[in-house]
Amino acid sequence: MIYERDSESQFQIIRDIRESHEELTCAAVSVRYCLLATGGQDGVVNVWDLEKFTMEAVIVLERRIVGVAFSPIHPVMMVVEENGVVNFFYVRPY
Repeated sequence: MIYERDSESQFQIIRDIRESHEELTCAAVSVRYCLLATGGQDGVVNVWDLEKFTMEAVIVLERRIVGVAFSPIHPVMMVVEENGVVNFFYVRPY
């Protein structure tokens, strides 16, 4: 879930990202590009825009997703499937 702070001690849910996967297996955040990537048991990677709180991309792969990561200096996201296949995807450079 993505929360927003209402006050010093109160938070409200602004988006439930669990609704997009059967079972969430991994996640990564890119502070530079304001993106959140989530990977699932179902082989789907969702890329969320953290400024608009909307889904920006859905990537469907063949196997369970075991890892996602963003490059700290390049607009690239890495996705690892359970069979060891490593995929690289370009993300927005703004």
